[in-house]
Amino acid sequence: MNDALFLRLLPYDDKGLILAKTIAEIHSGRNFNSVIYLLNPASFQQIPGSPFAYWASNLIQKLFIELPPLGNEARPVRVGLQTSDDFRFVRLQWEVKPESIVTGTSQTSLEQFHQQTFFGRRWVPFAKGGAYSPYYSDLHLVVNWERDGEEIKARINPETGRPYSNVWQLKGTEQSFFFRRGLTWPRRTDGLSFRILPSGCIFGDKGPAVFVVSNSQTELLALATMMNSQSFYLLVKMLVARVSLAQSFEAGLIQSIPIPNLSNADKERLCRLASAFLGLKRSLDSSNECSHGFRLSALLQLQGETLFERITALQKQVDEIQYQLAKNQSEIDAIAFDLYGIKEADLQVFEESVESGRSEAGVIDQETLEEDREDISKLVNAHELIFDLMSYIIGCSFGRWDVRFATGERKPPELPDPFAPLPVCSPGMHTGDYGLSLHETPAEYPLKINWEGILVDDADHLEDIIRRGQEVLRFIWQENAESIEQEVRQILGIKFFNGDVDEAVALMGRHGGFLVAPSGTCFGRLREDEPYRRAALAADLAIADSGLMVLT
Repeated sequence: MNDALFLRLLPYDDKGLILAKTIAEIHSGRNFNSVIYLLNPASFQQIPGSPFAYWASNLIQKLFIELPPLGNEARPVRVGLQTSDDFRFVRLQWEVKPESIVTGTSQTSLEQFHQQTFFGRRWVPFAKGGAYSPYYSDLHLVVNWERDGEEIKARINPETGRPYSNVWQLKGTEQSFFFRRGLTWPRRTDGLSFRILPSGCIFGDKGPAVFVVSNSQTELLALATMMNSQSFYLLVKMLVARVSLAQSFEAGLIQSIPIPNLSNADKERLCRLASAFLGLKRSLDSSNECSHGFRLSALLQLQGETLFERITALQKQVDEIQYQLAKNQSEIDAIAFDLYGIKEADLQVFEESVESGRSEAGVIDQETLEEDREDISKLVNAHELIFDLMSYIIGCSFGRWDVRFATGERKPPELPDPFAPLPVCSPGMHTGDYGLSLHETPAEYPLKINWEGILVDDADHLEDIIRRGQEVLRFIWQENAESIEQEVRQILGIKFFNGDVDEAVALMGRHGGFLVAPSGTCFGRLREDEPYRRAALAADLAIADSGLMVLT
């Protein structure tokens, strides 16, 4: 007899009691169906890695036999670039000149992207893993790939005679898949999530990628929904539970997961859901100054006479987006379960069995999968919103942002399709005819711009930061500018005094109280320095010696 007996005690708190009862049932010849599993261990070979998935139904096991794996000739999975010296070769995208970054349009060919690296565009958007974020996550890194990575390739390890980097292993990948659109995921993270990889980018070893030979956007989006479905994740967890580093989602592991064959109707339906997901998440990112999709500060994208009204409107908007994201994901999960043929009974046993490996193997729990929604909720934080608004106002003074977008005098350009090459300047930036940031004030622009990048803390100086910030406030809010400024102070909870130090000391001498006279540098730490913030809030009077700058 080749069958083996397995006892499944995982769902029970008192495992010893259930074990004793099960043994008694076996000796008496009765069947204890909810605990006993009798099967041939050879069946484990049907699943990649042969995990001891004795609890998996025949249907689950057959998925790995009858359905094609994710990685195949039509869907190549690739590991990307490891520079072996990120400090030298990787930068944040806002640290480099926009004109030195590779870009293009949806029609730009792979060869044209490669050619740009030989003609002054040395920096390429770099997908290098990141936090949990399904469907969409902006790429904030760039890698030095000048002349197709000449400097990286020239850095030779004397012990091996090969580059320190893994580029010598990536010749086929470099030529055929760098700069190509696809899907990527963080190899090591607190939650498995797959998101779009725009064309014109390079992916890293910590951000592997999957492509479709057809290069069809519809197929990629449909595949993204299947890979972000609960079905796919459960199948991954079944394999992950057998390894010690359970949160390392290697390319070999991911490419072994089966994917159902999709009809054209299935692809179109899933594509619509993925597009809706992308639209919602990109809209949230449009208020992030560091994003390629930045348009305006969040409070300037909404209507309302007061900041409180706009914050309330934003909360409502975020609640609606959370609801719609959850609704879309539920629909995607239902479709995926149907396509895989997974029934409710299979799902229950599947989830209970994988749950057990969580604490030992580090498998992600449901709380981690809520992080994406929690990150969205953080958008509605009154203090953060005011800090972001003040940062935007100072950015307008320096010419980074075009203030006319805030008043509606100009409409920011529409975002390109999600797989299009990333723009070197975000839609909200002050740019010229070629999409590059300006270095001089255009004719008839409503504000004076400080192109030197230096504003001073001196009320009598023409370049005083308070004065320049108030100019922006007046242009945006017109006659309501003063009330908006007062509301900013109210929301921050600090009573600012605009007199000098001698006047403040005299005032406190007459009335008593706790006086804080911070420098602008200290005020700039309000966001991160909680003890300092508590001290400022506890003060009866605080001298705002750096005005609006301190709020950024």
